[in-house]
Amino acid sequence: MAVACVTLLVTSAGQVQAGTILSPTSVLANSLGEFSAQFSSTKMIDQSGLSTGFTSGVTDFSAYIATGPTHGTNESNGSWVSPSVPPSGAIDFDLGDSYDIDQVVLWQGVAGNSASVNAFRIFTSSDSAFTSPLLVGSFVAAIGTNLPEVAQVFDTSDSSARYLRLQIDSNYGNSVTGLGEFALDVSAVLEPTILDLDIKPGPSNNTVPLNGNGTLQMAILANEELNVMDVDIGSLLFGDPILVDGGATPLGATSDRLRDLNHDGLDDLLVGFSISDLVDGGALDVSSVEGRLTGELFDGTPIFGSDIVRMVPQNNGGGGLVSSAVPEPTTSALALAALCLAMSRRRCF
Repeated sequence: MAVACVTLLVTSAGQVQAGTILSPTSVLANSLGEFSAQFSSTKMIDQSGLSTGFTSGVTDFSAYIATGPTHGTNESNGSWVSPSVPPSGAIDFDLGDSYDIDQVVLWQGVAGNSASVNAFRIFTSSDSAFTSPLLVGSFVAAIGTNLPEVAQVFDTSDSSARYLRLQIDSNYGNSVTGLGEFALDVSAVLEPTILDLDIKPGPSNNTVPLNGNGTLQMAILANEELNVMDVDIGSLLFGDPILVDGGATPLGATSDRLRDLNHDGLDDLLVGFSISDLVDGGALDVSSVEGRLTGELFDGTPIFGSDIVRMVPQNNGGGGLVSSAVPEPTTSALALAALCLAMSRRRCF
């Protein structure tokens, strides 16, 4: 993979802006160990060897990297160095909070270039024990230069996590391994906005005909916190959450319009979905009792909302059978139906 020369910034927990550089708050574990206290693991995250520093969680990542910050090539200037052990092991970091992780950056920083980190992998985890670590990238770092070391930036797969593991798989042949500085390019995890969703707004029991060819309409109701003009309509997807979570594909909207549905003076967003496409695509079926709408605002904030649905075997104008699983008619039910046909002038149901 290509390696770019860059520098990283860090953001404080809970105040991280988009695309800022973050230093881990602590080293939880280092299976490779430390050569001595002078070359402790914390040297990788304290900026002690960098030519120019940054404010973690505040400094813009790209702007900082563009200034070309370097790290001293002599480990005594602020680098971690392992004892003489096989050059493979895991270093676990606590980021202090959960972040969306976009990239990692490292600076080599040992006088013996062969002690530089070579192959490595990055894992993220929601817990410090790394019970279910997620591999987000495998990389090879360039060997040190015996000159001021430039930043090497690596793109990771998108992930959101509080804990990160730097799995060093090899160095360039030395009996010890060292690293100058390690940081991340992060942004704050956006909390989802819960929508006030009304399927089939107005007087309705939310029945959906399995064989329907029309449009299932639903309203995203505006409020003081939500301007529906901020909704990215192209991001909206609808389906039964159980079916979708089980692998079914939710469907995109086929229509949209603004209308003040609840007469509160705020425009609401009315969107429609093809009933036949929902059923044919597996996003709704006879077992469905709930519909979930997901999407994003234009600023990237995730949104979701849900409402009940009642699947019926045929389109009978909103009334009729409303059970999720339609039972086979019993003998008594068939007899009653026959009697009703005979008594055409009487109302049986």
